[in-house]
Amino acid sequence: MRDRLRVLALVILAAGWMVGAGCTGDAPGGTNGLDAESGTDVGGQERDAESGGDVDSDPDAQDVAEDGGPDSSVPDTDPGPDEEDYPPVACAYPSDDAACPQGPYGPGSLFSKFEIVTDKTCCADLNGDDRIDNFLGADVVGALGPFLGGDVNGNIALAIERGLLMYLMEARDWGNTAFDSALELKVLEGDYSVETPTTNLAGEGSVVVSAESYEGGEPRFAFASARVDEGGTLRATGGKLNAAFPGMLDAIVLELTDVQIRARVVEDPPADLQAGGGFGLMEGELAGVLLRDRFFESMNEAALACECIQDTPLLFTYDGAGNNDRYVCELEQSDVSNCNNASAACKTLANSQLCHALGLLSGAADVDTEEGRAFSIGVRFETVPTELQEAP
Repeated sequence: MRDRLRVLALVILAAGWMVGAGCTGDAPGGTNGLDAESGTDVGGQERDAESGGDVDSDPDAQDVAEDGGPDSSVPDTDPGPDEEDYPPVACAYPSDDAACPQGPYGPGSLFSKFEIVTDKTCCADLNGDDRIDNFLGADVVGALGPFLGGDVNGNIALAIERGLLMYLMEARDWGNTAFDSALELKVLEGDYSVETPTTNLAGEGSVVVSAESYEGGEPRFAFASARVDEGGTLRATGGKLNAAFPGMLDAIVLELTDVQIRARVVEDPPADLQAGGGFGLMEGELAGVLLRDRFFESMNEAALACECIQDTPLLFTYDGAGNNDRYVCELEQSDVSNCNNASAACKTLANSQLCHALGLLSGAADVDTEEGRAFSIGVRFETVPTELQEAP
């Protein structure tokens, strides 16, 4: 696979930070995430998982007529959409029908936009405090922007525009774009395309899937569950993303976990759910977390790859004393001087102001997970249809 430029800025962003239920509440940019499996709004209000309607706070209570019997004028509760009302389209992948197209992949989608949100208007409440959580975007990018090597989102957009960053999704067992109670959603990485990036970003052509997308024959990253709510809103939960952007040192791990997305399925052009088909998403919101300890371990591994950092055994050491446990920058001034003429990546790692700022921010990790403390992130995204192809 060809070498890629890597957007170093986002690496450090991950220090404060970088595919569950819907990203927000009922409207993009809302303040609460909605768990697609349990139907529980994290703001405290329960929702019916099938119909999306409010759940009666006293389900046993009924309006009672004067004679003491149930009020027959009260209509039955709408049970919500039924799978029979949304028959599967012909040739949905995978299909046993010999007349249907055959191929190695189901419908594919290419990320045409991946924008880190720099305020707290998106994308979910991840720690249950009834507020949007986006520490990496709002607090880190905002606070450390001058040290991150320029416009982080601009660098991401440029990498997508040049075909250097190709994040993909593959859908399986997706029967109807207007409603489907369960489907499979995989996250893949593109290797290259024979078409121009402009053609791919117009929703045409195909992308070759990188072999690095797989481990043991299975996709490395996927969502634990996914569905399409009535009306065409795709929601997925329990996902993982390997945020390996062009330009980053390979040693730095930017794996997002507990990822959830919400997006509207594009109707024009209509999604093609068969083998070799494609689908597009609009108004997408993604939320997830970056495990703090693994990130700082990766920063240490990356620093070891910089020959100019010779006098610092570990770039960051862990200080677990007190309630505000954090990582401490151990960068030596001699290494700062040594790296003045080094590569852009190593020069950034040896930036004393950035190193110390990241150490201070490490104590503000805002989400607790089973695997340790983590930083929240919010992203707005869009995708276009593409055909997924195996490498020759």
